[in-house]
Amino acid sequence: MLGDRLTEDDIAQQFNCSRTPVREALRKLEQENLLQVKPGIGMVISNVEIDLLQQELEIRKMLENHSIQKDCEGITKMS
Repeated sequence: MLGDRLTEDDIAQQFNCSRTPVREALRKLEQENLLQVKPGIGMVISNVEIDLLQQELEIRKMLENHSIQKDCEGITKMS
C-alpha cells in the first residue's frame, strides 16, 4: 500500500527467492520514482498520480502501436 515500508527479506520470502533479484527490482522501481529511500526508514512506496500514470500509459500504447505498424510495413516490403 501507499507509504508502506518494504524490505528485501520480506519480499524474497514472499516470492521464495533470493534477495539479489529483489534488490535489482527495487533499484529499478526507485529509478522510476515508484519507490523512495528514506534514511532511517528504508524503502517506501511513492505517491503516484493516477492521471499522470494514465497519460504515460496512453503515450506508451500509441508508441507501441506505431512501432508495430512500422515493423509490419517492413515485413510486407521484404516479402
